[in-house]
Amino acid sequence: MTMTRNKFPFRALLGCSVVALLLAGCTVGPKYHPPSPTPQAPPPSYKESPTQFPEAGEWKVAQPQDAMLRGKWWEIYNDPELNELEDKLNVNNQNIKQAFENFMEARAVVREAHAQFYPTITAAPASASAETAPGKSPSNKPRQ
Repeated sequence: MTMTRNKFPFRALLGCSVVALLLAGCTVGPKYHPPSPTPQAPPPSYKESPTQFPEAGEWKVAQPQDAMLRGKWWEIYNDPELNELEDKLNVNNQNIKQAFENFMEARAVVREAHAQFYPTITAAPASASAETAPGKSPSNKPRQ
């Protein structure tokens, strides 16, 4: 009995110490203050321009046109073999799409087959009524 009494304060002290250390570990430091934004725009000398790099020759600033429709861009090369390959690619894309659809259908069939391994619970509503003929009791014996 005396051993149990001596262990209790030690365990309580150990538990409180662990909780205090865990709580102290949650403190991450001083409150973060974001830096103030720059009061003015960067100077124009930071902007790239052809006048800054005269040794670049015919260099010019890019004009992105990603939203522009390009159509059959490969025809600018005037290469009949490239045109033929692009036409084959359009046909093969349809073949790939059909193969993918076949694969997805087969996967669905496999899932359906695997579903038969699991138990099934069904319920169906039903009602029934019965009447006894006049002069007969429910036990089919004539009444007296």
